[in-house]
Amino acid sequence: MSLVYAKNTGRTSADSRSLHHNMGSSTRQPRQQFKRASSDTRSNRNLSSSGTRKQQQAATPSTSNAAGTSSSLEVTAVQVTPDEFLSQFRAKTSECLSNAYLSDHPIYRSREGRLATSLGSEIFTLFNMLLDIMDEYLVAGSLVNSDAGDAIVIDVVEFLLLNLKYKQTHFRDRCLQDLESCCAASNDFFGMTETADEVVTRVLNKYQLRENRRKAKSMLRKKSQDLISLYSSDAVYSAQMTHLYVFEPICDRIEQDLFGEKWESSFTQNEVALSIVRTIEDFLGDIEVYLSNDFITKKVIDALVSATVVFYVRCLLLKARQKQWLHKSTGCKFI
Repeated sequence: MSLVYAKNTGRTSADSRSLHHNMGSSTRQPRQQFKRASSDTRSNRNLSSSGTRKQQQAATPSTSNAAGTSSSLEVTAVQVTPDEFLSQFRAKTSECLSNAYLSDHPIYRSREGRLATSLGSEIFTLFNMLLDIMDEYLVAGSLVNSDAGDAIVIDVVEFLLLNLKYKQTHFRDRCLQDLESCCAASNDFFGMTETADEVVTRVLNKYQLRENRRKAKSMLRKKSQDLISLYSSDAVYSAQMTHLYVFEPICDRIEQDLFGEKWESSFTQNEVALSIVRTIEDFLGDIEVYLSNDFITKKVIDALVSATVVFYVRCLLLKARQKQWLHKSTGCKFI
């Protein structure tokens, strides 16, 4: 007989996968029967084919949201003192970055099948706008190439780097809702690694701080590297989180049969193990298409191997716990 195991991946209920067990025959079924739903079901997801990632990010309306925030931050020198400017700048920056992460970011698919959103584009568009506002304040207050101006530049850039790191840590898991969003987030964070490196290098080269500010410049480089390292590690973490959605249907249905009496007496040709392997292969085939970096794909494979071991050990322990019994007449307890 053939048992079909399907899952619901959260936001995309139309995205189903099947686990097939050919329990009545030793002949291996064709690979095709283990493939999940065809491309017509995939079209129900929140994915769009719209060219390359840069084209998608440029075309999305999210960057216009960042542009709309600049008006609330514009301040002239005659209106506020440097301390007041920095105070208002910090408050508005934190609010705008939070809004950027909390905004809805649809998933777009490139011609090659890679998944991404506009999150990275929006974050660094906002970053550049905030620097432009600081430049306007420095020019209006005649603070360029002055000790006071250097102090403002250091304060602003340091706050931006720290706030970007905090928001990324705080909102990262919000981006990981299903298998597709995990892959899109991984691509976003990996792209943000490269963008952050370029942007911070450009910023440090643009603002030629005075000689007595060399330590501050080294400090900013260190904080920028911390941010880049965070984006890189989050790209790997997000991709590896796909193992939760790969093993969701496996845990739901196979866990009950594994190491049980039916498994021992009927499934004598490794049918259960084969179905697990084929299902993982099916998911992995899609993940390889969705991700844009081979190194991260290898990290996903490592996570799937570990998850497989954990799954088998967990099932064995659960089955052993179910076998516990207490012999009331003798008080003998078997664990």
